[in-house]
Amino acid sequence: MTAAQGTRTQLTQIAEVTAGTTPATPEMIEVPFVTHSLRLDKDQVEEQTLYADRLPRNDRHGNRRTLGDISVEMRADDYDFLLESMLFNVFATGVLNNGVTQRFFTLEDGATDISEYRVHRGVSVSQARFSIQPNSNINATFTLIGLTTAANASTPLDATPTAASGSEPFDSFSGTLSDSVGGLATVTSFDITINNGVSPVFVVGSPTAPCLEYGKSIVSGTLTFLYQDETFINRFVNEEETSLSIVMAGPSGGTSYTLFLPRIKINGAATEVSGPATRLIQAPFVALRDSTAATQVRITKA
Repeated sequence: MTAAQGTRTQLTQIAEVTAGTTPATPEMIEVPFVTHSLRLDKDQVEEQTLYADRLPRNDRHGNRRTLGDISVEMRADDYDFLLESMLFNVFATGVLNNGVTQRFFTLEDGATDISEYRVHRGVSVSQARFSIQPNSNINATFTLIGLTTAANASTPLDATPTAASGSEPFDSFSGTLSDSVGGLATVTSFDITINNGVSPVFVVGSPTAPCLEYGKSIVSGTLTFLYQDETFINRFVNEEETSLSIVMAGPSGGTSYTLFLPRIKINGAATEVSGPATRLIQAPFVALRDSTAATQVRITKA
């Protein structure tokens, strides 16, 4: 008996023109990943009727949607489709700003060793979380919501998908992190979440949603510093705004990505003592629209 192995999993994607519709004869593109939890999800409709013997008679499957996370090590080119869906826009001459046009794609999860393929359609990024820690690659987790998941098939949408870029992962050594004053050399960790609040809109007469709704772009995160001076403490105390720029790069050079937040507000500066080791400053922040840059988030490829 053969059981599906994680090392034999093939994840591929293609952009959709119409949400929920995979292009005809799609030319799929491989997606490198660390883990994923893509699946068909259904609500449970429980019977509310009371019976004298206390025993329920009926249980139904209700509304359904595609959902799950893809965790990746950030690198050049392979995740542009996720970044574009995250910011509701497309790269233009290497620059991606916040937009207002929802981007959709088809994902196929292939268990190649047992020839089982499952297609998820009308998929969009609801939330993305980025983490930079010492001695590690830069990690990102994209939370996805989709309209439909097809039944398993024994053949893929594209038998010869385009290979992934082969780019090396970005790491925490090769890039830089700075604010409006200059470099931030004493940051011990950086975490940021971009939340679009995507969810399915269900209607009577169908278990699947005809569309996905979304909310505001909520961007928040935390900078953790060595406690050496009062700079960021004073920014919190005085309610001073600043910018934040994170250059993500690999050890061999090549294409880098700069995540730029032109206007952030520090909303805390805790300096707790948790033991005998080094004291840290934890500075949570939110990102806001900047009138000069006309965006809240900007990603630049160079």
